[in-house]
Amino acid sequence: IEESGAVPAAHYFNEPLSDKASERHAYMDACRAALADTDLVFFDPDNGLEVKKPKIGHKGSSKFLFEEEVTAAYMNGHSVLVYQHFPFIKKDVFIASCVERLRRLAPNATVGTYQTAHVVFLLLLNPRSPARLANAAREAATRWNPKFIAGTLYEPVQPEVLAEGEQSTVAVETPPPRQMVQDEPEAPHPADNSREDERPQRPSLLRRLIARLR
Repeated sequence: IEESGAVPAAHYFNEPLSDKASERHAYMDACRAALADTDLVFFDPDNGLEVKKPKIGHKGSSKFLFEEEVTAAYMNGHSVLVYQHFPFIKKDVFIASCVERLRRLAPNATVGTYQTAHVVFLLLLNPRSPARLANAAREAATRWNPKFIAGTLYEPVQPEVLAEGEQSTVAVETPPPRQMVQDEPEAPHPADNSREDERPQRPSLLRRLIARLR
């Protein structure tokens, strides 16, 4: 994507990430410094958000983005976009759990999910970000045929307007697309549904999605 110039004026941080805790912390510090002036930070871990194991510093931890790192980027004023591969559970259940996790990290954020057949992009829209970014996030949720990319935004709700027993989020579902895109829907993956199979299909999708969120 960087070499193609598909996202003009984007800044990239492409240093290799180690499993060692001390090197990871130094990496994230350098990343924050390099991207300090950006509105939207896109994290592209191999697998997605952290799981119970491994922990930071353990073997394989470099394949995940940890919640404390999402929080740090968000608290620095950035909106945050995260690549997330689907595990072998029901997609709607998994996405709901991701939304709840992100809501706990940033209660005042609008949470967005942009779902394809095999991956979902998770967005924390920071209220400190420019209005054009919020507008782009909403347009990206409705721009494509949902069979290609299905977008949903979960708006924050002020605590004082909640009735007893109500949930703290409101889902804004994607309306029917204004226009069918020419792209064919993604073909089903082989049965193993591995991350390695997904990689070759990602550049075109990422170019479209990140371009809309700029």
